Amino acid sequence: MAAAGVFVLSNDQPFPGLRPFGPLDRPFFFGRDAQISALYRLLNLSRFVAVIGNSGSGKSSLVRAGLLPLLAEETDQSGSPLWPWVGMRPAGMPLQALTRALLRLSEKLSTTDDPAIAATRAELIAYHLRASSYGVAKAVGEMDQTEGKSIVLLVDQFEEIFRFASAGAASGLAPEGEARQRDEAAHFVQLLLEASRSPTTRIHIILTMRSDFIGDCARFQGLPEAVSAAQFLVPSLTRDQRSEVITRPVAAAGATIEASLVEQLLNDSGDEQNQLPVLQHCLLRLWERTRAPHSDESAPDTQPSVGHIALVDYEQVHGMAGALSQHADEILSKELPGMEPLVARVFRALSELDRDGRATRRVLSFRQLEAETAIDGDTLRGILDRFRADDCSFLTPSPAETATLEPETRIDVGHEALLRHWERVSGVQGATGERGDARPIGWLREEYRDGQRYRALLAIASDDDTKHALLSSDQVDRYWNWWNESPRPAAWAKRHGGGHERVEQFLEDSRTAAERLKQKQKEEEKSRRRGRLATIAAIGMGTLLVFMGVGAVVISQQKEQARQNAMVALLQSLGKAARSVRDSLNRGDISVTGAKDVIAWSEAIMNEVPDGKQEVDSVKSDILSVNSDISVVIGDYYEAFNQANSANKLAMRLVNFYPQRNDWQLLSYNSLFRLADARLSIKINPENISLSLADYRAAQTVAEKLVAATPEQGDRLFELAFIHNKIGETLQYQKDIKGALAQFRTALEIAKKSAAVDTRNITWQAYVPSTVIKMANALTYESPPDMDGAIATYSEAISMQEDLLKQAPNNNVVQSNLANGHRAKGDVLVTRWSQRRDPHDLDDAMKEFSAAISMLEELSEEDRENATWLTNLGPSYSHLGSAYEKAKDFPSALAQFQKELTVRQKLAKKDPTNERWQKNLENARRKVDQLTKQVASQPQPSPQP
Repeated sequence: MAAAGVFVLSNDQPFPGLRPFGPLDRPFFFGRDAQISALYRLLNLSRFVAVIGNSGSGKSSLVRAGLLPLLAEETDQSGSPLWPWVGMRPAGMPLQALTRALLRLSEKLSTTDDPAIAATRAELIAYHLRASSYGVAKAVGEMDQTEGKSIVLLVDQFEEIFRFASAGAASGLAPEGEARQRDEAAHFVQLLLEASRSPTTRIHIILTMRSDFIGDCARFQGLPEAVSAAQFLVPSLTRDQRSEVITRPVAAAGATIEASLVEQLLNDSGDEQNQLPVLQHCLLRLWERTRAPHSDESAPDTQPSVGHIALVDYEQVHGMAGALSQHADEILSKELPGMEPLVARVFRALSELDRDGRATRRVLSFRQLEAETAIDGDTLRGILDRFRADDCSFLTPSPAETATLEPETRIDVGHEALLRHWERVSGVQGATGERGDARPIGWLREEYRDGQRYRALLAIASDDDTKHALLSSDQVDRYWNWWNESPRPAAWAKRHGGGHERVEQFLEDSRTAAERLKQKQKEEEKSRRRGRLATIAAIGMGTLLVFMGVGAVVISQQKEQARQNAMVALLQSLGKAARSVRDSLNRGDISVTGAKDVIAWSEAIMNEVPDGKQEVDSVKSDILSVNSDISVVIGDYYEAFNQANSANKLAMRLVNFYPQRNDWQLLSYNSLFRLADARLSIKINPENISLSLADYRAAQTVAEKLVAATPEQGDRLFELAFIHNKIGETLQYQKDIKGALAQFRTALEIAKKSAAVDTRNITWQAYVPSTVIKMANALTYESPPDMDGAIATYSEAISMQEDLLKQAPNNNVVQSNLANGHRAKGDVLVTRWSQRRDPHDLDDAMKEFSAAISMLEELSEEDRENATWLTNLGPSYSHLGSAYEKAKDFPSALAQFQKELTVRQKLAKKDPTNERWQKNLENARRKVDQLTKQVASQPQPSPQP
C-alpha cells in the first residue's frame, strides 16, 4: 500500500487490471521508454502539452507511471531541474477539483503544518481561481518555495470538461444553471491557458484527452490553438513493446509465462490501442488464477505451479475476448446472487451514451447514486465494494484509497473498456431492440431507451390539450407496467428532464380513466342483461323480439354517436400532438423511437374509428399527412408513401362528395405533394418521376383553385409558389432545364405576391430568395452549365437574404437559409475551379463555406440540441474540408473533417436508431482516418518553446 492510499503493484500483484498505472507502479511499467523520452522533450519545449489518444491507449499510464516518475527522479537529484507536480480530474466540479489540487501542491511546498494556515490557504486559492483567469498563476506565485521550480499540473481525462459544459440540460437544470456550468467550464479552460503563459511563475499544464473529443476543443476560445501547438499523439505499441508489457512484469515478480501463451496474447490483442486495458485485465485474471488453487472441474489433473502462467489458464479465463465479461458475470452470479436488477441500476446510473454516441463514464457521488438507483445505503455499499476491489477495479475509488464510502465520495467506472466489453452493459453485438429481435441490447442502451420513453411521456404530460386523451387502454397498461417494473425516483427522472410528479400523475390519471371505462362497460353490459330479463317477465316472446330489435338499434345509435363524438375530439387533439412531435423531431428533442411510438399510438386510435364519416375522414387525412412528414424525417420513406396515399384517398373521397369545401381541397393538396415527395425519396427513376410529376400537377390545379377562391390570402399564394418549385425540381430530374427555370420564375413571381400580402411574415419573405437559389441551382444543370450565371444568381439571393436578416436579425430560419445560400455558392465555385483552375475560385469558395459555418455555429451554440442546425453544419464542414484538400492543405482539411465528425457523432448519439445518421457517421470516420494517415505521412514542424 502506498501512503497516498492507492494500491501499488508488487511481486504479489504485478498487473493493474483496468485501472491505469500510477507513479509508484513504475517498476512494473514497461514498453514505453521511447514514448516517455519523447514526451519529456516536448514538456521541456512547451508549457502546455496535450497527450491525445484513443480510449484505452494508455494516456494516463504514460504520464503517471512514465513521465511523472522521471520528473521525480530529476527533482531528487542534486543540480537537476525541480519538478513538483500535482494531478486532478475535472469530473463534475472542475473549479473545486482545481482548488483541491493546488491546495495539495501548496502543502507539498509548505514549510508549516499549521491547520489554521492550511485553511486560510484553501480560501485564498479558491478566491484567486474565481477572481480572474490568472488565478492559477497568482495562487502558485504566493506559495512557499516555488522559486527555480517548474510546476506541473496534470489534468487527467480532460474530456470531462466537455461533458460538464453540456450536462446542464440533461440533468434538468434551469437555463440559468446550464449557463453557470458552461461559464464555469470556459473559466476553467482559461485558467489553464493563462497559467501556461504566466511570465512570472513557470507552470506546465499537461492534459490527457481522448482523441474523439478533439473536435470539442473548438468550443473554448484559445484551446484549439494551444492543443495543436504541442500535441503528443500516443502511438500504438509495436509487437515487441507489447511483448515487454506481458513478459517483463511477470519476470519482475519472479514468475514465468509460457512462450506459446505470450504469442497467443500478442495475436489476440493486436495493435489496436483500445485493447491495452483489456489485455491488462486478462493478465491480472491469469495471475490471480496461478495464485489460487483451481476449483473448477474442467481444470487438468496436473495443476500449473504457482508463479507459472500457462496456455491452459488462458482458456479457463475465456481468453482476451471474454475475460472481462466472464469475470464481471462471475462476480454477479457467484458473489452477488439475486442482485442483478440492483447491479443493473448501478451501472446504468454510472454510464451513458454522450451527445456524440460514445459510451462514457458518469461520475456520481454516493449520495446521488443512492438517490437515482433507490437502493438502500448498506446494500449499495456492498455492491460497490465488490466491484471496486483490487482484483477487478471495475469501479473507483479503490478500497486502499477510500476504505468506507461516504455520502460525498465520488463513484466512477474504472475504465470505458468495461462498458464496451461487459456484455450485460454493452449488449449483444448487432442487437437492435426491435420487435422480433430477442437479443439483449445491454444496460446502457436500455437506459437510453427508457430515458427517451420518459421524455416522450413528459412531453405529452406537459401538453394540456393531449394529456388526458392520448393513451389508449392498451397503451396505459403497457406504460404503467414499464413505469413500475423498476423504481423511477425523482432523482432518476431529473436525469432525463425532470417533471417526475407530472409524469407520475399523468400515468395515474390515465390508468384511473381506463379502469373507469372498463367498469362502465361492465355495468352497461349488466344493465342490458337485467333489462332483457325484466322484459321477458312482462311481455310475450313475440313482442319481446320486436322491442329488442328496435330498442337495440336506438341504444346502439346513441352509444355509437357519443363514441364517435368522443373519438373525433380525440383525433383532433392527436393531430395537434402529432404536429408537436414532428416539430420536436426536427429540432432533435425526440428520437426516432419516440416518433415511431407516436405514429403507432395515432394509428391504433384511428383504427378504432371506422372511415366514412366526413368529420372523421378529414381529421384522419390531416393526421396521416403529418405522420408522413414524421416518417420522412426518420427515413422511413415507404411508410411515408403509404401514409400519404391513405391521406389522399380520404381527402379525395371528401372532395368528390363536396368539391366546394376549400378546407377539404387543402387536404387533397397536402396529401398529393407528400405522396409525390415520398415516391421520389424511395427511388428516383423515370417511372417515379413521371408519377410524381402528375401528382404535383394535380396539387397545382388544387392550389390554383384555392388561390382563385381567395386571391388575397397569403398562405394560398405561398402554397402555389411552393408547388411550382416542386414541379421545377422534378423537371430537373427529366433534364428539362428550360421547363424547370420557367416553373421557378413563375414560383418567384407568386412568392413575391405572397410576401407583399404581409411584409411582417418572415416565412413568406424568406421564400423569395429561396426560390432564387433554386433558379441558380438549375443554371448549373444546363448544357453546358452556366456557372457564371449561377454564381451571379446565388449572389443575388444572398444579398436578398442579408437584407432580410437585417430586418429580422434573430430569425433562425433566415439565418439558416442564408448559410445554405453561401454553401451552395461555394459548391459552384469549387466546380468552376475544377474546370478553370483559377485559384481565386477556390479561395472564394472557402470564404463562402466559412461564412455558412459561422452562421450555423452561432445557431448551434444558441440551441445545442437542434438537429436541423447540426444536419446543415456537418456538410458545411465537409465541403470546406474538401476545398482545403483540393488546395493540398491537408492539416486544415483534417481539422474541418474532424469537426464534421464531431457533428455526426452528436447526431448519431441523439438517435442511435436513425440509420441515415449512423451511416453519415461511418463515412465521416472513414474520411478522418484516411486524411489522418495522409497528414501523419507528411513531415511535421517541431513545436516551438
